[in-house]
Amino acid sequence: MKKAVAILILLLAGALSACGEPEEIQQDPSILSDQTYAPEIVYIGSVLPLTGRDGEKALLLQAAQETAAEVINEAHDLEWDVAASTGISGYGGAQVSMVYADGGEEEEEETPAPAATAASASTDGTAQSAAAAQSSTAAQSSTAAQSAAASQSTAAAQSAAAAAADGASVPEEESEPEIAYEAPAFTVFPDPPPAVSTPAANSGSSSSGSSSSGSNAGSNAGSSNAAVDNASDKAAEPEQPSAVTQVTRKLADLGVVSLIGAYRSQPTAEAAAVAAEAGLPLITGTASLDSITDGESYDFGLWFNRIAPTVDMHSELFFSYIKHMNQTQEAGITSVALAYKDDYYGQEVLRSFNEQAEAYGLQVVARIAYKDENDDLATAALRMMYNRPQAVFHYGGEADLTAFAELYGRARFAPQAAFCYGSQFQDAAFRAKAAEVKADYWYGLSALPATLRGSGEETDEAPASDIVSGDSVLFDYINDLYRRKTGEDMDNDALYDFAAVTVLAQAAGIAGSTDPELLAAALRDNEFAAPYLASGRISFSETGQNRLSTGNLVRLTEEGWEVAFQPGAQTEAQP
Repeated sequence: MKKAVAILILLLAGALSACGEPEEIQQDPSILSDQTYAPEIVYIGSVLPLTGRDGEKALLLQAAQETAAEVINEAHDLEWDVAASTGISGYGGAQVSMVYADGGEEEEEETPAPAATAASASTDGTAQSAAAAQSSTAAQSSTAAQSAAASQSTAAAQSAAAAAADGASVPEEESEPEIAYEAPAFTVFPDPPPAVSTPAANSGSSSSGSSSSGSNAGSNAGSSNAAVDNASDKAAEPEQPSAVTQVTRKLADLGVVSLIGAYRSQPTAEAAAVAAEAGLPLITGTASLDSITDGESYDFGLWFNRIAPTVDMHSELFFSYIKHMNQTQEAGITSVALAYKDDYYGQEVLRSFNEQAEAYGLQVVARIAYKDENDDLATAALRMMYNRPQAVFHYGGEADLTAFAELYGRARFAPQAAFCYGSQFQDAAFRAKAAEVKADYWYGLSALPATLRGSGEETDEAPASDIVSGDSVLFDYINDLYRRKTGEDMDNDALYDFAAVTVLAQAAGIAGSTDPELLAAALRDNEFAAPYLASGRISFSETGQNRLSTGNLVRLTEEGWEVAFQPGAQTEAQP
């Protein structure tokens, strides 16, 4: 038996040697090229008011979203997996591409009559010229009226402040710097579909959205960005959905996997309703009305999440710090006052302020409402000062806060604390004015890592390890990318919109899919590393609210921002 097996092995060996070396198989190069792996492109829709009163702000938010896409799509020498890898880590290196929709609407009194379109224009060139002339005249008249109103308000403010300061002179206000960021060239997504437009009020051109017309799409083929045009070729019909509702629906129809939007709370709620109906996750970075995530006013289900803190979260932080000052510094603050812009957000601020003041047993000595920066802010400031509150609260635009800072400074009014709702207190003009009048009592919630423009240095009262939160090195890198686009530093709003894009990418990596239901579940079920934020993390509640405080209470000093208070840590950097 053994002999037979040996003979069989010898026969097989001989047969194999007779066959010689196997021939090398030559693969067709074109087939190899076709088989090369190409990462998927993940399209995220973004609804922003690129035209209208918030157009400049929207461009900054757009730049923040583009910065996030840049961080995700390219490999960076940073200790954060989202930035260190190329594309979405955990999802095959997929690239992120933003698809923009203009949900802005011009205010009627500021909007010139739209020019005739190709479909409805008269063949009479004279008639077209006359219409254009009327539109130009109306625009000039509106601008002149606004300038006159602004001049009157400024003059009144200067006069009142000078009187309150016993004749102290008031220098002229510095003009705000121009926005350096211009939107990149756009193409439609992913291949040119039929023309997309909404019959909205704003038909004028814009540096951000008007470049998405069909004639421009072909010349910009290959761009990683896209846009939905909000221009109109016919008059708006009564009872039609808002611009935000229309363009959000168009984004959903184009096939984006998720949505971001839409800056202010009211349009955000409109966009969220469309997203929920379409079964698409929507994240808002900035909208902060409590009602959006209170679980009662709206029912967006699993589809909606918010990163920014609510109005109530601002109030709770501010009033808890007053209690902290009273307990640790013997501040003795018993009276407070509020000056607020009387819009729907201002009404929410008023409600929250009243509730917290009552809960903490503080006396409210003034509640001053005004319409906008063109209102009589001098009188509003004088009414605030006349009641001598020990702490004041403010909500308004950048120009409003700058005016109040000047009026208080010239009148030598120095409350123990002045708290600002929103991110407007981070405005450069406001900071400059507060420093000019040597006002070191302004506070606000900052999402930026604690060391930016602030303390972060070890002292006997507060070791550096206690007051530094977030990764300031990583933030500085991201902020530099953003500054190259805009010429400005990131504020809270920009950072929140940056976070919205990165969190969606992280969720896709965890889910291993861009299926909307899996994305929505991943967003709710996981905590996301956010080292660029002061909190360092993002986690959404069952109603979609980021349950973690996104920032620290900071105080404005001549040197910059200084961390005054950290939610939960109760760590204080002494003045």
